[in-house]
This record gives sequence, C-alpha cells and structure tokens, in this order.
Amino acid sequence: MTWRETVAEILRQHASTEADRLGTGDEAEVYALGPERVIRFYKKRVDRDLAKRRRDFYATLDRARVAFSVPLILDEAERDGVYYTMEQRIAGVSLAEALPGLAGAARHRALRGYAETSLAVRRLRFPQERFGEVLAPSPILCETWQDFVLSRASKCLEAQYRSVAVQVDRPDRALRQLETLLAQCPCPRPELVHGDFYPANVMIGPDGHVTGLIDFGTLTVMGDPRMDAAGAVLYISEMNGVSAEDKRIVLDCVEEHGVDETVVALYRIFYAFRFLATDQEVVLRWCVETLRWACGQAS
Repeated sequence: MTWRETVAEILRQHASTEADRLGTGDEAEVYALGPERVIRFYKKRVDRDLAKRRRDFYATLDRARVAFSVPLILDEAERDGVYYTMEQRIAGVSLAEALPGLAGAARHRALRGYAETSLAVRRLRFPQERFGEVLAPSPILCETWQDFVLSRASKCLEAQYRSVAVQVDRPDRALRQLETLLAQCPCPRPELVHGDFYPANVMIGPDGHVTGLIDFGTLTVMGDPRMDAAGAVLYISEMNGVSAEDKRIVLDCVEEHGVDETVVALYRIFYAFRFLATDQEVVLRWCVETLRWACGQAS
C-alpha cells in the first residue's frame, strides 16, 4: 500500500477519517482521535528518530512553571513503513485558525496572550547547559549564543549558496550584518526557545486565552528567549488579514520585555538563513527579500 492508503487504513481502525484532520505540515499530518488524543503520521522523508527525541524531550520538560499545556506522547507504532504516534490532545484551536473569527476584546486578548506566551517558553525548564539545538539529528552546540547563531546561519547559507547567490548579490554580507547585530545584544544564559512560534503552533480556547503550545521540533534550541518573541512579531506581520493594530498589540507586549527593533532585525535575518531550504515559494521569497535587505545594510 502507499503511504496515503496506509494512513487511511490506520484511521479507519481508530474510527477516524480524513474529516478529522487537524493539520498538515512538512513533517507530519495530525488527526483527532476524540477529545483527548491525536494521532500524528510522520512523512517518509522525516527522520524517524525525531519522534523519539521529541517523546523524550516532552517527558523531560518541567511544566510546573507555565499556565499552558505542551504535548505528551502516549504511544508509538509503525505499519507498512508509516511511523505514527499517539499524543495527548491539547484543548482549543490554533490561533491561525481562530484569529479570522475574533474581534474586539477577544481578538486583543488572543494576540496579547500569543505575545506573552512567546516570552514564557523559557519557563519550561530543560536540562541542556550548552547553547544550541535540542531536537536536531546532528545538533550544533556552542559555548556562546553568538557562536551558535553564526554557525547555524553559515551552515544554512553554505548548503543553499548557489541558488541564493543567483538572487542575492554576495549573500555572505548578510552574515556580517548578523554578526554586527549580535554584538549589540548581550549574551543570554541558555533557556528554552520553541524556535517556530507560528500562530498555527499556539492553541487558544473559546475565550481567547492560550491553552497550549505544540510542535517543538528541529528549530527548538537552548538560547536567547527573545528569539520566540521576535518570531511572534515576524510571523504575525506576515499573516493575511492582520491589521496594523494587531501587529502593534504584539509588538507593544514584547517591547515591554526588551524585545526592540534590533532584536527583531537580528532574528529576521537569522530566520531568513534558517528557512533557505524551504520548498514553500512564499517563504523562500521572504528569505530572499530579507537577505537583500540585510546586505543593503551590511558594511
């Protein structure tokens, strides 16, 4: 059977159908199995060990210091080459799904909660002392955050240099701009960073309050917690249907915690390097535009 046929057969065995799909990403497809569980089917190209690393990671997190939920993997299995996990279901729907239907105080509360949660991820204690990746298959680990950011960005550029250089004149200049911005930010102590603080990964309840955070993955690092806050600003700024007032709500909240224009610019460039390997045209276009912008500022 094909991957799709096997998924359909497993869903039938769990009294679930295509209509129960909750989301699709580069790594997996997720379906509801009633109100308390979900099933996650990993795509063939994904490193299967990632699921096992993620399982151990979730089990190790200290959840006591946060008001929101994070996933818990209950079981795992494989059938006909399809690897899947059973996970605890987090209440609510994603902010990306809910936001178009929110208005007034509920919309303000959801956006404010999104920003505040980006700053609260650091409270999920994880026992890794060095700066760098937590779930990546071959993690880059460094003694300083600056070294990690530059090392990861350089590696991403090296892997995509030929295609990027066609669209960005001397893209290595963006690395120098990144280094300049890093020098303006004090080195933090290593704290947990989700790394992909996209509204689709933040769950909210009907009252607009954040209920959970999902999909920690290969972008998750021990590093500067302001990275998630900057990511929240960048992601919300690129969403369709988001107003200038919406963006200001998120920006005002993170600015209260020291996430200024320099920090946002730093992580804008870093994410541009990080996502260069994407197969999504709109994301790649954003990366190229950002690197052109960074090169224009580079000395």
